[in-house]
Amino acid sequence: MSRDFGYYWLRVMIYSVVSVCLGTIYYNVGTKYNSIQARDACSSFVIGFMTFMSIGGFPSFVEDMKVRFSKGKDEWAVGVIVFVISNTLSAMPFLILIAVLSGTVCYFMVYFHPVFSHYLFFLLALYASITTVESLMMVIASVVPNFLMDIITGVGILGISMLVTGFFRLPYDIPKPVWRYPVLARHVQTNHVLQ
Repeated sequence: MSRDFGYYWLRVMIYSVVSVCLGTIYYNVGTKYNSIQARDACSSFVIGFMTFMSIGGFPSFVEDMKVRFSKGKDEWAVGVIVFVISNTLSAMPFLILIAVLSGTVCYFMVYFHPVFSHYLFFLLALYASITTVESLMMVIASVVPNFLMDIITGVGILGISMLVTGFFRLPYDIPKPVWRYPVLARHVQTNHVLQ
């Protein structure tokens, strides 16, 4: 996977360039009242864009699945569970690299809260978001038979997930029980720390 330029290294470059651009746009927005909206918009873009970029993992995962499952069931060298676990573990260092590189550039250029625990939580939230989307894409790729349908399904699910993050409508204004409780739970804590 590390030899696949498009899956790893191009994504690292794009994440880094976008983080620098984002950092320069929101560079030292200050601490006035208007900076609250600017920081909210910045954090919304970071989490939204970084997670949407994880759709770029579709082609490599689909190719891995074709190679892995092209033979008959009796000829598989390892089971499906081993394949999923190994794929997740092999992607983990790369996802950590993306979260640390892009998150660090953005966090310090925008001057988010200067406490180390907030910075660490920001990186963990970014890593968790990217990993969640990568996992979602693995599930979709294994269920939906067509590459284009995979991307459309993934984008649709991510779009619905982004609607209830609290960036577009305040978390406690989102209608319950369907939208607030099952979908919103992970987003409320992330937004609280990013503020």
